[in-house]
Amino acid sequence: MNRLMTIAVATVVLLLISACAAPVKGGKRIARRAERVVGTVGDDPVTVAEVLAKLEQTKRKDVVLEGDDEEARRAVSSSLGALVVEKLLRREALSGLDETQLEAALESARARMIRTYGQGNADRAERMLQQYEGMGLEEKATDERDQLVVNQFLADEVVTRVPISDPELRRAYERDRKRYGKDFEAVKERVAADLRESRYAWVLGRMRRDLLARGQYTPIEEMTGRVMRELRAQRAASAAP
Repeated sequence: MNRLMTIAVATVVLLLISACAAPVKGGKRIARRAERVVGTVGDDPVTVAEVLAKLEQTKRKDVVLEGDDEEARRAVSSSLGALVVEKLLRREALSGLDETQLEAALESARARMIRTYGQGNADRAERMLQQYEGMGLEEKATDERDQLVVNQFLADEVVTRVPISDPELRRAYERDRKRYGKDFEAVKERVAADLRESRYAWVLGRMRRDLLARGQYTPIEEMTGRVMRELRAQRAASAAP
């Protein structure tokens, strides 16, 4: 697997499991108002709950809840960056499918959830999902559908359908020859992977710019500030007698 797919699929797609997660449970009373919306990506809200879930997933939740403000701000900003990428990719991937395709993908995901969690029984799957995932069958099936659709989008649109010509490879190699070394043929695949990765970043940037121009995207810095203010308020409320 090339470096683009490692980053885009392993880091982004697998993280979609928690993109729409419920508020973090247990341990900290600070999560009680965590559904507060701090921004939007298209028509998809970004909540404090999602940020906390992402931080817990990356084992940085305690840094935010107990560390100093600067360290906490960096962790929050990083988690928001990952959330925004997930939401941008999901939005772009789903927009390319019509209602029939979306329903077929959802039905396929629903059937998998029933087999996996309910051994063929939908009611059992619902109970098991509520117990172990904190969400119902339909919510889990929708998450699963979105992951599969985004996976396919990345494979088809970002990697497979991004042709890179030999002259492009040569120009990219010459621009950074010192880093790549003297043997072009030996590093050709690495140069191609780097070019695809840069195009992937460009695609994400274009999505952001498009939404920002229509007032449908909240910059990460702005969302970070809102999350930090909310967490400070929750800290103060939790510390109150």
